[in-house]
Amino acid sequence: METAAGATQRKIHYSLHSSGGLVPSQSSASAGTVQDVSYVDIFKDLSLANSRLYRQGRVPMVRIGTIGPFANPSTLAVIAQPLPNTWAVRKAHQLALREYLRATKEERRRSGQARWHDFKVFYEDGMRSGNHVLSPVGITTGNSEWDYSAIDDTGGTTRQFKFIGATDSNCYGMVASYDNMADQDDDSPDNPGTAMPYASLHPDVQVDNQDHLLDEGDAPPYNPDALQVIYPQHMIAQGTGKSDQLVTGWFPAPAGLLKITAAMTFGADNTADDAVGGFFVEVAAGDYKGVHGTPMGLKL
Repeated sequence: METAAGATQRKIHYSLHSSGGLVPSQSSASAGTVQDVSYVDIFKDLSLANSRLYRQGRVPMVRIGTIGPFANPSTLAVIAQPLPNTWAVRKAHQLALREYLRATKEERRRSGQARWHDFKVFYEDGMRSGNHVLSPVGITTGNSEWDYSAIDDTGGTTRQFKFIGATDSNCYGMVASYDNMADQDDDSPDNPGTAMPYASLHPDVQVDNQDHLLDEGDAPPYNPDALQVIYPQHMIAQGTGKSDQLVTGWFPAPAGLLKITAAMTFGADNTADDAVGGFFVEVAAGDYKGVHGTPMGLKL
């Protein structure tokens, strides 16, 4: 019997060159390197490929790989950076969604919401401000909509949401906003000193040992003043000899967002408009409409 996973398009292909591709076209016939940064919104593209809504607030397991043929002597390296699958990123998403639902509660009570409405956010400001969000090869968007969530604050300023970066006039920084809650601030005071009250009444207690117990660990083993994010990196490369890696291992990609950096070097007789192929993002099979996608914690 056919399964939901088997009936789902889980491998999405993207172009590496020409209009809309990850790497810009190279018109001259001279040797050189072209590189660029783009973004992939996996749930957007799963929605396009499978003609149904895939909500963004989930964590899929994905892998990326190269698609040939590659014209020699080109070399290619593609680095995918997902958001880290950490409690900080998940809590930041939960807080942003909770505040979004709270701020729109009255409007949703009065008029409801559109059938395919969803809470959609950006990876960072570069994804919002630039024309860098890739689309699947062979798919036309037509009249489809994938609008990133916007909301007006009490002062009338319209903002969207991004995981990485500070809050500004365009976007709320989700991790930065969560950091403002001071959830990881130091709750334990520094060691007040070596003086021990009533020390003469307790001859078995060593003042120096007491100081070690209080002093070693009175500050947390992390920066309590700044919630920091480390980007995981997964690379594929071709044309580099023994370092070739055509497909990465599986890794989690919170909210289905990937920052993709690509660089390609080519010879004088081989421009970027040649048959340099592309890359794919494959989502693991699972029980969320045929793909693996565990909720980030709070559903719309």
